Amino acid sequence: MKVLKIGLQKSKIRGFLFLSFHYQFIVVSYLFKKNIGLEPSREEIEFYRYFNYLVRFRGRLIERTSKAFIGNFGDLSDNQIKIRRDPSSDLDVFQQIFFWSEYLPVVKSYKNHFKFPGGKVLNIIDAGGNIGLTSLFFLKIFKNCNIICLEPDIGNYEVLNYNLPKNKNVSLLNAALWSSNSKVEIINDFRDRLDWARRVKEINHEKGIPAFSVNQLMKDFNWSVIDILKIDIEGAEKEVFTSKDADLSFLQFTKCIAMEIHDEFNCRSEINKILEQFGFEYFRCGELTIALNKSLK
Repeated sequence: MKVLKIGLQKSKIRGFLFLSFHYQFIVVSYLFKKNIGLEPSREEIEFYRYFNYLVRFRGRLIERTSKAFIGNFGDLSDNQIKIRRDPSSDLDVFQQIFFWSEYLPVVKSYKNHFKFPGGKVLNIIDAGGNIGLTSLFFLKIFKNCNIICLEPDIGNYEVLNYNLPKNKNVSLLNAALWSSNSKVEIINDFRDRLDWARRVKEINHEKGIPAFSVNQLMKDFNWSVIDILKIDIEGAEKEVFTSKDADLSFLQFTKCIAMEIHDEFNCRSEINKILEQFGFEYFRCGELTIALNKSLK
């Protein structure tokens, strides 16, 4: 009883009671081992971490397979959310987006700097959508928004397609963001080489993955303005902003940019100069560079 008293405080008891006996046993085993100084198994560590996510966001486990957790998270989405198990990076992405609220400063900056009347429909591009959690975050905050979510990796895209709602306001593309319309392929050599570190390179082959410029997306979806342009594309931001083929006219019509600049590609100073040239003020917040267009309201 002492172990349960220490490990399962009030906020976790409800979630614990919703688990089947098998998963309750895993939680108790984890807590027992931690309290007597033993190392829990990888399975116990992984499940207890997921259990904490269920508790924090009023979730219920629907299914656990050998490859993924599927759960309902009432505080986050009306859809079921699939999170792949180790060695996937999905649990880390969930932590970044929802536990740490990585994009909350983006939302606050947008609302503080631009007119935001009730009922306004925002246009958001999520480039490097991974498994769709950032798009889910924006959909939860902004009740009325159009989202174009691009993800080039087919494994990530399949999970993204599962996680995001199917409606006319959410467009999912198994594609990459690039400086021009082209074809790319996945390169798995970046950082920890997990699912959140897939990068792309351009190829001359019709069977490659489609890649689109920001301007092409605006044209295809008939957008006159981008409210939030989120870019986390594992170094391809260098291509989008600094390539000789880059058409940067989209910056005139973009209000807010939330971008992870990967310093391995030595492009931060050049991108910052471009942002300044187009009238953006910017600041760093964690891994993000948040830029606001002073010319737009």
